[in-house]
Amino acid sequence: MKKLIFLFLVSILLLACNDKSAPQDTETNKFYADYVAIYAAYDSVGNEGTLKSLNSYLDEFPDRYEAYIFKAYILGKMGDTSEAYKFFDIAREMDSLAIASYEYQAAFMLYDTTQNEATAALIEQGLSINDSSGLLWNHHAWLNLLEGNYENGLSDVSKGVQVQPKTKDLYRTGFLLSTLLQEDSSKTFYAERISKLGIGQPDSLEQMLNNSGAFEVLKSLL
Repeated sequence: MKKLIFLFLVSILLLACNDKSAPQDTETNKFYADYVAIYAAYDSVGNEGTLKSLNSYLDEFPDRYEAYIFKAYILGKMGDTSEAYKFFDIAREMDSLAIASYEYQAAFMLYDTTQNEATAALIEQGLSINDSSGLLWNHHAWLNLLEGNYENGLSDVSKGVQVQPKTKDLYRTGFLLSTLLQEDSSKTFYAERISKLGIGQPDSLEQMLNNSGAFEVLKSLL
């Protein structure tokens, strides 16, 4: 899921360049410079170190909703999903159009199958804000997959590919759904795409799906 952070960070940097409300120093926008530094150090300092840095960052820039989303993501990775969801909510209170908050939170909620109804509601709320979010269409497809609604799931994938063809995960999800539906033409198409995109080995994914089930495949993608 770290690639979601990267994509989100890129969008934040683009916005920050034109964000007149972001705190400035004489030569650079300190808001995004500090944020970049936290992201760049993520691999080396880990979740706890990143969380500490984000807390310090928010002490200085308490109005930056994107930092709350990043913090929520870290808390979710650390297993504290209830606290993570609180910070996703804070981000949405600060910016109701913060689509990344829906994308991240829905990804975590998929791992708790007791929350399927709430997960569906969150995804649909996000799609009502931005129906071109490939990640949300992918999450919706996964929700259908886990509930056994394979045809609806494959339809979600098709919709996602149509509006956001660069969302790589959609092709992997499409392969899994095509496999479950035994639709050979779709399966071949998605198998070729995920191999070309380098996001998985079709044979390995199919073997895991057959041996361990869809939920274990989902957990392996975290």
